[in-house]
Amino acid sequence: MMSGNACLKCGSPATRTYILYDPKADVHKDVPLCESCYSSYTPVLKKGKLVWKRSGLVTYYPPFFFAIGSRRAAEATSRFLDRLVGIRVLRKLIKAIPYVLIALSIIGSGFLIYSIVWQTTNAEVLQKMRSFYRQHPLAGIGVVGIDPLLPLAETLIALFFAVTLHELAHAFVLRVYGYEIRKVGVFFMGPIPAGAFVEPPGSVERKMKPREALELAGAGVYINLIIAGIALIGYFWLLSGLKPQNQEALTLLTRAWNNPVYLFVPPLMLSMLNVPSPTYPPEGWFVHSWLGTSFAFPMSVLHHAFFLNFWLAVMNSLPIRPLDGGYIVPALVRGRIGYRLSMIITTVLLIVLLIPLVLFRFL
Repeated sequence: MMSGNACLKCGSPATRTYILYDPKADVHKDVPLCESCYSSYTPVLKKGKLVWKRSGLVTYYPPFFFAIGSRRAAEATSRFLDRLVGIRVLRKLIKAIPYVLIALSIIGSGFLIYSIVWQTTNAEVLQKMRSFYRQHPLAGIGVVGIDPLLPLAETLIALFFAVTLHELAHAFVLRVYGYEIRKVGVFFMGPIPAGAFVEPPGSVERKMKPREALELAGAGVYINLIIAGIALIGYFWLLSGLKPQNQEALTLLTRAWNNPVYLFVPPLMLSMLNVPSPTYPPEGWFVHSWLGTSFAFPMSVLHHAFFLNFWLAVMNSLPIRPLDGGYIVPALVRGRIGYRLSMIITTVLLIVLLIPLVLFRFL
């Protein structure tokens, strides 16, 4: 709360603060607002001038994305998270976030570069991958319900927990350091819910200390890794109940336990390549001790939950904007070289990492 300041929009007593970042001066600016203007407008700097942008219940992002955000939901979320802020174990856990984020960023960048080099230098593998993408041109585009690798039901269930808890983790760190949550809402892709979002009161990461900014950025990655671990345990728990009905099924189950590398591949990709897996086995190969013949869907959900959360964590930790890992370089070096130059570095990293990936996918 604020006292003694007037709202810059209407002149009423200010009770809220919106944080703006001025890239030219490389400083943050606190904009005092009343409750009404805080909920209805978003201040934006354009050519050094303050511009007021309408911020209603629904925000449209062409061509077919839109978001529904609520102040009441934000206040309810804040009250819930404030009960958790006092838990010492949780506060200690967030202290490990910067180390996890940086380590995962290094591992993810190295793995991405290595996998691209390995696949492009292995002629047989490269030919198979190109053949697969020619046969399935929509595979890998990442649009739920259109991408054949992302079945609608399993993906939406997995993404609901992945995105919702990811955003709540960001919100938790905001509350730990006393920052407000401006809005909470849901993203839609047409009529399909595509994820949740938590909106902070502006560019809070510019105002935070470097370590705090890393904790804020890496909180979502942290929780995605935890979800991936829980999903993996659940998957192997179900796998332990499978009873093979023929020799081929026994061989497949043994291979799955000894070398579970298939879990890191989109589950339906193996099926589309006619490679059997415990997630999508040929009909009649298995019966489950507890679920009978109804094991396929829960195993598929857990496999997708592990796959999506693991790779969301890895890819989101890459040191490029607008990913969460894009805050690593600014947080570590902005005090020495300035925020603008640190953002230029993240843009160069984006080009270095993205161009080979695009060339591999589409050429």
